[in-house]
Amino acid sequence: MERAFGALTERELTELGAAIGRELAALPRGVVIALHGELGAGKSVLARAIARGAGVDAAMPSPTFNLVFRYQTASGRTVAHLDLYRLNDPEDVWELGWEELSDGEEITLLEWP
Repeated sequence: MERAFGALTERELTELGAAIGRELAALPRGVVIALHGELGAGKSVLARAIARGAGVDAAMPSPTFNLVFRYQTASGRTVAHLDLYRLNDPEDVWELGWEELSDGEEITLLEWP
């Protein structure tokens, strides 16, 4: 049985994310995508699909406990995947290197903005 996220099935959400990732990879500059939704809404599924579409081939564990992971694409771009759910204070984002995010050509996928 395929899981559904709102009006989309997991496969549809994955296909949508891959298409978004391909478009983002073609941009000449960095971008930040903020993913907001309830637990189980599909934020991580969508983030992984966007990263895959942008060219990430590595395994992508959830950043829930590590808070941030950075991945290189085959074309040399960086995709950062963050999960801010566990932050206690908005000021904590600075310790994650917030000012460096989306610097240049980085694609930043942000869960729980």
